[in-house]
Parts: sequence; C-alpha cells; structure tokens
Amino acid sequence: MKNFLVTFILMSSAFHIEGSFAKDHAQESLNIFGLCTAATTLYGTLNGIGIGGLFPEFAETFTIYRGFKEVLGGDGKRAGAAWGAFSSWWVGPLLSLVVIPAARYGKNPLKASELVKPGLMTLAGGGAISWLNGAATYLHLKGGGYGSRADIGGSINSTAYSMGGVGGLACSVYLWLSRYQ
Repeated sequence: MKNFLVTFILMSSAFHIEGSFAKDHAQESLNIFGLCTAATTLYGTLNGIGIGGLFPEFAETFTIYRGFKEVLGGDGKRAGAAWGAFSSWWVGPLLSLVVIPAARYGKNPLKASELVKPGLMTLAGGGAISWLNGAATYLHLKGGGYGSRADIGGSINSTAYSMGGVGGLACSVYLWLSRYQ
C-alpha cells in the first residue's frame, strides 16, 4: 500500500507540470507527504502523552496502550507517546492526498516549507479545542453528571481525532483558496 501511495503521488505530480519542472514538483509533493505524516504523528504523540499521563483510566481501556506501558516500564507518559504515534501516523499519508493537490496544482504552487505555519495553526487549534472539550467534560462530571475520569480522556481523544481530520480538510480548502486570490 505504501508503494502504491508513493507511486500515485509521483505520477500525479509529474503529469500536471510540463518540462523540467516535473522533477521539482514531484520532490515538493514528497516533501508535503513527509510533512503531513510528521505533523499527524507529532499531534498524536502529544495527545497520547497528555492522555496517558493525566487520564490513564481512559488509556488503560486500550490493549495496545497496556502493552506499550508494560514494555516501557510502566510509565504512562512514554506509553502514551508510543500509543499516540502508533495510532496516528497513518493519517498523514491519507491527509497528503488532499493537501498535495490543494497546495501544488494550479497557479502559484506552494512549497512544503510554506505549509508549516498553517499546519501548526491547524494542529494547535485542534489540540486546544479537544482539551477544552475535556475541560467541559470535567466540569460536567464535577457538577454531578454521569460518568468517570475515563470519560474525560475519551472526550479529549475523540475530539482530537475529529478536529485533526476536519482541521486538515479545512486547511486544505484554505490553501487552495489562498492561491487563487
């Protein structure tokens, strides 16, 4: 599957640019592919560290987290980092299938280095919203609502994934629109 994605990106990149620029275009597409993968892995890792360290009750519901925790000597934060990286790296290649056309095809193609700032803003916004949702869940529980501490971690985790996906798509639309103004 990985070889198929790399081949798809290289071939689609080469067909859209004529002449000697095809190689540069393909290289920038691979750079964006790598940037998307690194960004989603970092996002998942940071989220996993927070949840594994602060809400182990939620993380313990996942067999893979318990396995990482056992292998890494019982440290919840390290297990959370491994769990977050393992569970989020695959989103980057999928997201790059949307980001590459949004950033490269058409007039004024963007380089991977120009995507760092919008990407960081998207990740920071998604992370902030997911942790605010966790705070709202905490206040709900503190006020007598039904649930447990594990629900706080679950709330943060599910919102982080949702915001990462929606944020990535919104960022792609923003990139595409910004190139045509």
